[in-house]
Amino acid sequence: MTNLKMKVKKLHPQARLPVRANPAAAGLDVFAAMADSVMSIPAKTSAIVPLGISWELNDESYFVDIRPRSGLASKGISAHLGTIDFDYRKEVGVIIHNLSNETLSIKCGDKIAQLVIQKRIPVDIEWGEIEETERGGFGSTGS
Repeated sequence: MTNLKMKVKKLHPQARLPVRANPAAAGLDVFAAMADSVMSIPAKTSAIVPLGISWELNDESYFVDIRPRSGLASKGISAHLGTIDFDYRKEVGVIIHNLSNETLSIKCGDKIAQLVIQKRIPVDIEWGEIEETERGGFGSTGS
């Protein structure tokens, strides 16, 4: 089996390649890379933090999900989930939500999110009747 290839284009001098923290990690850490060395995000607001990179995968049956890092979530900082389709080639940015009561300072080179590469599964969608189940939703299974 040949490995999937990700070709990364550097768009900012401070940009870094996505990196897997350890061989078993599912995600690749990504890093802030912006024109100013520090970006401030006021309390209870959100901002797009650029990564300074774009990329291309060598197989159109894959896409990339942006996911939050658990270490940041414990500090009231969250990366917005996002999906990047195979054919997107512009600079990638991550929406960062500052849920804390303090201004957040993000520096060039800070780990801000992770990328998880996923296989896209073709699906045929059609109208039809569906089988009913007893399952509820929105917390119906209790705590």
